[in-house]
Amino acid sequence: MLKKLMKTGVSFSTDPEVVAEKSSDLTRMSPELSHLSGKADLVAFPKSEEDVVKVVEVALEEHVPLVPRGAGRNNIGGVIPMKGGIILDMGGMTYHHEDEKRFMTQPGVKYFDEGMTFNARIYPSTFRDGVTIGGNFEGGCGGIGAFRYNRVWWQAESVRMVNPKGKVVSLTADDVKVAAHAEGTTGIVTEISLLKKEWANDVPVTLKFESIDDAVKFSLDAYDEYYPIYHMTLRSPRASTSMEGETGVASSGWFVIISLPEGETLEVPKKAQVVHDEGRLWERRDLFFGGIIWFFWRRLGQVFYLTRDIQVENLHELLVNVSSMSTVQVEFLRGGIAHPFLITTDSSSFNAVKKVMYSFPGRNFDLHDVKINGRLDRDHLQKIITYKKAYDKEDLFNPGKLSF
Repeated sequence: MLKKLMKTGVSFSTDPEVVAEKSSDLTRMSPELSHLSGKADLVAFPKSEEDVVKVVEVALEEHVPLVPRGAGRNNIGGVIPMKGGIILDMGGMTYHHEDEKRFMTQPGVKYFDEGMTFNARIYPSTFRDGVTIGGNFEGGCGGIGAFRYNRVWWQAESVRMVNPKGKVVSLTADDVKVAAHAEGTTGIVTEISLLKKEWANDVPVTLKFESIDDAVKFSLDAYDEYYPIYHMTLRSPRASTSMEGETGVASSGWFVIISLPEGETLEVPKKAQVVHDEGRLWERRDLFFGGIIWFFWRRLGQVFYLTRDIQVENLHELLVNVSSMSTVQVEFLRGGIAHPFLITTDSSSFNAVKKVMYSFPGRNFDLHDVKINGRLDRDHLQKIITYKKAYDKEDLFNPGKLSF
């Protein structure tokens, strides 16, 4: 295999330190996957789609597993090589261009790199941590803008990937889900065409509610009243107080942080107080969701977290039961879906919160299973499984991450 790779001209490394670094992700944040380990045999550094094809062809000839990697900053278990093989570090594929409505990019481009004008409809809260667009598409989900635009894959017009037969294929319309959140089990993504946001500037509004009841009621009304909201986050008093040193804003109440498209306004409910924070909480949206996990990790050295999709009508009862045991932030998605992030600092609290969370109806987003089967809705998952069965019976593309 090494001899064949050398002939391709694609750069690669067998340095043990490089291989170990690229074979890890955020698995340490899961008490249920702490046993999980795996290391690739080498790391390849493709610079183009042609490079990817060359590496895939060698891997298929030698029956060697392949695992694509973005920045490894936003996922649990996704890039752990369960059966060794080759990790494809996609960070060197950074060509991109755009037109008035869409942004066409190779997977290694980072969100909001210096000098880049991409006006993303939806992006992860970890955008300042070097997350790549390809890594987020293949292993991410929601993020900033989810209230208006839902999941990241709904913004993809088309996707190019090298499939498990070594062929370059284009996916369009609903078929982009074959690659979305598939973690490379169905192919190696080489280009994504994403729709851009229609306006340039976001207008932040921060509301403070004294009770969880009023904060959640407003969140429900936000869907019923069709407020022109771009993004909405609910934050518990514990979360706000913990981050006071970063944001300069703390409260004993429940915060609802909102962003509106420029030119839009919001009617403030009677039980809400407008917090005049000069947009500081919105400016620190890198501390929403995945970003808050990193904040606690850096501060405390160890955190665990749970998340799940539930109907917004069930959110109040859930939060009443778990807010004393965890730090709470809630992401709201289009269609009346709440996606709470519940953060604990020890495995005992983690297990207690998990028991409560899973007692509610909803779709699991099981970060604590290395397989992606528990993270996607049935139709999306079925597209991935059908493609995998047809093109990768040997399970060489990120093996062990999909039951099919």
